[in-house]
Amino acid sequence: MPSSETVEETKAAEEARTKQSKKACWSVLKIMAFYGSGCLVFGYGPERWEVSRTLYFLTVTVTTVGYGDVVPQNPTSQGVAIIYIFAGLIIIFPIIADAATFILNKQEARVEKFARRFRVFGPASLKIAYSVLLIVLNMIIGMTFFGLQETQEGDWSRLDAVWWTLATVTTIGYGDLAFKHGDRSRWFLTVYIPVSVIMVGAALANLAHAREEIKAAERERQLLARFDMNLIKELDTNGDGLDKAEYVLGMLQAMELVDKDKVQLYEEQFDEYDVDHSGKLTQEDLDLIELRIKQKKQKQKQKHHGGHP
Repeated sequence: MPSSETVEETKAAEEARTKQSKKACWSVLKIMAFYGSGCLVFGYGPERWEVSRTLYFLTVTVTTVGYGDVVPQNPTSQGVAIIYIFAGLIIIFPIIADAATFILNKQEARVEKFARRFRVFGPASLKIAYSVLLIVLNMIIGMTFFGLQETQEGDWSRLDAVWWTLATVTTIGYGDLAFKHGDRSRWFLTVYIPVSVIMVGAALANLAHAREEIKAAERERQLLARFDMNLIKELDTNGDGLDKAEYVLGMLQAMELVDKDKVQLYEEQFDEYDVDHSGKLTQEDLDLIELRIKQKKQKQKQKHHGGHP
């Protein structure tokens, strides 16, 4: 028979899955409402855009690529577009980013498992290799499409295909080139832009994190490799020598892994709880803390009932 702890854990996991499913459903509904209402507004309003043009416009708006080749000309449509700009940036883009981040984390976890099993890369090297792979893959997809679509049948050169793809995945979106096969290119970009922008953005962030991890690892290697007497003396702030906890905490601060202000905040809170100033939170201290909390809640309850007879 399962223990009460196992039952509680199972129940919590089920509640988490239910909550995640509800969140996913709401996210899908929000995206459908955003694009669906946009098709109605810009398709039947003053602009009279076809569906591909509307979806393309909303996508480059949400992702801030903004080539500038499709924009509303009517003042009323421009006013409505302002609403879609803010709604896209505040509501829709975070949904897309969260979904992409979830997928990327899953994939990265699989790659890390593979690397640990076969000892192919270190953590930072793995992050760099994975990030470069994402960037290259997204660039190849874009360059291949425009190489086949616009270079062979349009006026673009191969360099133009590279240029346009790079401006897209980095959200720069110069918009200095025009499509010959606009409808097909817009359908492709409606899907390609959010996927590539999120993935390349995550890859660039990973590269920055990997750089910081490498620098941190080098600092740690130097700290462990040498005995810095000056650092040890600085860690002994009260002049009575270092115990293990003070040494570990001091080294973490030296590695910039702990916020000194936060440490001071919790030290002050500890001193407040340490009623007998023994340097330890004894059972008597804990009982007194619990009593104070109960008294505080009781006063708040009495004050609440006093104000609402």
